[in-house]
Amino acid sequence: MIKRFMNFFSRLNKTEKQTFSYLLLAQSFNGICLGILILQEVVLRKTLSGSPFQITLLTMVNPVANLFIIFVMDVFSRIKKRKTVFMLLGVFGKLILILMFFAESSVSFLAILIVYSILNVLLNPFFTGIMQKNVRKMNRGIIYGITGSSGTLFSVIASLFAGFVLDFNQMYFQMLFAFAGVMGFLCCYFYTKIEVEEKNENPKEKNGIFDFIKPVKQTLRVLKHDKDFLLFEIFFFIYGMGFMIVLPSIPIYFVDTLHLDYSQISMAKGFIGQFGLILFLPLMGFFSDRMNPMIFSAGSFFLLAFYPLLLFF
Repeated sequence: MIKRFMNFFSRLNKTEKQTFSYLLLAQSFNGICLGILILQEVVLRKTLSGSPFQITLLTMVNPVANLFIIFVMDVFSRIKKRKTVFMLLGVFGKLILILMFFAESSVSFLAILIVYSILNVLLNPFFTGIMQKNVRKMNRGIIYGITGSSGTLFSVIASLFAGFVLDFNQMYFQMLFAFAGVMGFLCCYFYTKIEVEEKNENPKEKNGIFDFIKPVKQTLRVLKHDKDFLLFEIFFFIYGMGFMIVLPSIPIYFVDTLHLDYSQISMAKGFIGQFGLILFLPLMGFFSDRMNPMIFSAGSFFLLAFYPLLLFF
């Protein structure tokens, strides 16, 4: 295993090695942040007595915010001072969780997490942009898999620790979520250490409404001409609808029906739920570089279909 990793690392060029190293650090700190926040819906229900509507709203923030990623990707391609953007996202998007020290109701808790979630979505296109610019296609899958596994490993550890702390005192969620914000900020800091290779592109386009609708027009053009991609998006949309229907019911099921404590929930959502990712993300990254995307996605969706089905038992 170690020998294979060393062989992989040796074939990376200088830029890829630097990118891989900082991404590994960034994803590790991000994993700690996400590991604590994996209990956010449970805290909202169990500690702050949040309503089913509030839990659904919190669950839907990320998917709705993701709709605007196509605009962010276009903005990312134009931004030159990306390090400044990362630091601003770190300050306003991550450190806002420090305000959790003042969250004593479900409304204030929800408001802080909505702002956090919206700003956090902006990081995903930056990560994708770094991978596209700094990493050759042949190495993207495995780098994504390894850094993802590292983040997931730290996420599991953080979620188990958070569950233990919350069982001791439920109001310690304020301290834990503030700490998660600091870890998220450190993630952004290590992003700023990555030198992004710039291509000699200097598009001279007018600003205004035409720039705003350009990503939409490009997306529609791709969907029109690439039938395979259109088919993939249709299937992914159908799967996504089913998955989103299930998500809000999980914390209510854990708290109201099963009456689980935080340690048990963190074990279910953190350890059991994430451990498979640690084992299979590098493998999936390897296969994603070599398999037909449709076949790869079909197999993944087939396995994911067992998740809601097994809830019957």
